[in-house]
Amino acid sequence: MEEVFKIVQENSKNAVTNNYDSLVLLIHAIVVQNGFQLIAIAEQGGPQVQGGNLPEEWNPSGVDSWTFKYAAGDTKILAKVIRMGKNIIVNCLNLDGDSTISVQIDVQKYVENLEYKNVSDLMEVIKTDILVPLKVLPQGAEQENVTASNQSNTTGSRTEGRNPNRFPPQHYDPLRVYDERNYPSNIGNPFRIGSEDLGPMLVD
Repeated sequence: MEEVFKIVQENSKNAVTNNYDSLVLLIHAIVVQNGFQLIAIAEQGGPQVQGGNLPEEWNPSGVDSWTFKYAAGDTKILAKVIRMGKNIIVNCLNLDGDSTISVQIDVQKYVENLEYKNVSDLMEVIKTDILVPLKVLPQGAEQENVTASNQSNTTGSRTEGRNPNRFPPQHYDPLRVYDERNYPSNIGNPFRIGSEDLGPMLVD
């Protein structure tokens, strides 16, 4: 956890003025702590990233979505975070395997008045609900998290398919692949956010 806070501090060049930015910054730190390096804050173009640190332009005032691209060796993941009411939706795509995962996170559970809380719980959510399903963790780390998750299921504290952080939380079909082609229609396709800016005449 100390390493996570160190990464947060190193990436706090631009003032964080709300709980949403604070939580997004913390999630970024947890992803980096798991061995990934930031390589971009946009799908294409965007401010230059140096040394894997967030550029000052990562959280301009008034934004309600954030995009991050990470790499670890030959593995690349794209993360899009969307503000939705009192929650954020974290959508991640494994750019190598095309697998996707979406997790809904209650902002107030982890940040209050710009102060972090329950950080260890959030670290577990990011690992077991995002990085492990995406199959982007080193094999040893992935097995460790799968084992921990199975132990939690045994005690009844976490049930597969009923994790309240998973999106959508209701009517989840474990046999259905939720990707950009059949993403729940009530929020649209999260991986198309910003498409109008890149090519307004190409969006259908």
